[in-house]
Amino acid sequence: MRLLERGAVTDQQAGSSAEALIADRVSARQVIESAGARMRTAREALGLSIRDVAEATGLSVSMVSLVERGKTSPSVGTLVSIADALGLSMAQLFASGAEPASPVIRRAEQRQHPTVDGMTRRLVLTEPSLGIEISEHEYQPAGKSGSVATHHTGYECGLVLSGALTIEVDGDQHVLETGDAIRFPSTSPHRFVNTSSSPSRAVWVNLRIWPEGASREVTAGVSHPRVRR
Repeated sequence: MRLLERGAVTDQQAGSSAEALIADRVSARQVIESAGARMRTAREALGLSIRDVAEATGLSVSMVSLVERGKTSPSVGTLVSIADALGLSMAQLFASGAEPASPVIRRAEQRQHPTVDGMTRRLVLTEPSLGIEISEHEYQPAGKSGSVATHHTGYECGLVLSGALTIEVDGDQHVLETGDAIRFPSTSPHRFVNTSSSPSRAVWVNLRIWPEGASREVTAGVSHPRVRR
């Protein structure tokens, strides 16, 4: 009997790979459905309609409904905006167990959220009581945070670690290269796009606590800050 050539795949190996792929897809679908159910529960508890959430985020009513029912793979921008409108952090949205006792958050413990838009968001750490959330974003060429600009409460700033990234804020485009940083109120419609031919990576900080000197404007039952400039 001849030995299999290096790199050849047996029927058993192929079957195992297929089973693993199916399991990953099932797991991803379950996560999406679970997150959607938590959003729906939070919305109903606040007495908000799907239209209220759509108006507060800049998303369509149909998109919010699809996300709640777990019928779509939402972009990171969509998830962040809806969760924020409902008073949920990303950590709460995807929570699966008790809070860790150690102050150290190992990379293996940090949740990653890959999307069909070519972006992966890794939640590095979150401290809801302080309103701080730090994440690392990775974008493939043409990768983006979402197809449309969205908005939410708070303030944010980011630093491009490698590659280049185009940041759209209030309709204006800002091209950031390695080492460049940006800051803006999260209430401004925004999205991130990698318009370069190489992958890009950035670290992002979201501040959910109202900045000093900011006032609140309430729309559709959801509170938003208006930052004075």
